[in-house]
Amino acid sequence: MTWLLSIKTADMLDTPELFEEETDSDQLLPSEVGAKYEELAKDTTNILRSTCLASEFRLTSGGCSIKENNMMGSLVRDRMLNDLIIDFCIRDISSTLDGCYAMSSFAPPMGCPKPPKTRISTFHYVVLPVHLSGFY
Repeated sequence: MTWLLSIKTADMLDTPELFEEETDSDQLLPSEVGAKYEELAKDTTNILRSTCLASEFRLTSGGCSIKENNMMGSLVRDRMLNDLIIDFCIRDISSTLDGCYAMSSFAPPMGCPKPPKTRISTFHYVVLPVHLSGFY
């Protein structure tokens, strides 16, 4: 897990507004963000050290699951996370927030994606993961 703690967090200057309250970073100055990322990395490391690589994380809705070894394998090899992992994480975080809808980043095999069952205008946040410059 040392790779997670070795990330140079001092260069990170911003946090996504959507998750500011959940990460307790809504009142941080840009100069304090790096230290907050380091704290979150330590918390994440402690959680992942206590789980087995065969552990399966499942959304409370039951809509998706992912095994830790799939997620960790990409991260340890310094590879980009695949879309399944990104989709799972976005849906997991969004499911804990009121008024948040996570759109799928997967392209439909044919035609247009199905519209959500609930009108998007009823949500406060609509999350659509987009890959930009090596980051989602």
